[in-house]
Formats: sequence, structure tokens, C-alpha cells
Amino acid sequence: MELWWIAGLLGDLDKTGRALRQGMHGSYFSAHLSKLKKILRRELGPAAEPYLISDAGSGPRRYSLGLRPVAVSYDALRQQVVLG
Repeated sequence: MELWWIAGLLGDLDKTGRALRQGMHGSYFSAHLSKLKKILRRELGPAAEPYLISDAGSGPRRYSLGLRPVAVSYDALRQQVVLG
């Protein structure tokens, strides 16, 4: 749901919508996760660590962030929507 809410701010998501219409396949997620990690490391350097999605090693994949829940907020995006 958040994807479509954010899409109003970021523009067209047709390509993403088509790719995810039948659900998210592991290869799609892995490729995008790898790209995201590379960008975060390049832009944030050592400060990127809490923002990197971790897969907790082998076995069934369970993904998580090192961020505490109180560190995640949509306030800036909400203000953009309200202020237009």
C-alpha cells in the first residue's frame, strides 16, 4: 500500500507494478536488494550499516533492518502530500 502512496510523489510506477503483479520472486528481490545496498554504501559509507537489509544468513530467509522502529517515519512524505 505504501508503494502506491509514495508513487504519487515519485511518479510513474508502471514498470514496478507489472514486475510485481504476480508477487515478488526471489531473483527480483535479490537483484534489487543488491543494488540498494551498493547505493547505500556508496552514499552513506560506514553510516549505511543500520539501513542495510540483512538476511540473517542461511536457511529460510528472514529479512530485517538494524534500525529501531522509532527511527522509521513517513512524516516528510506526509507533509509533501498535504502541502502538495
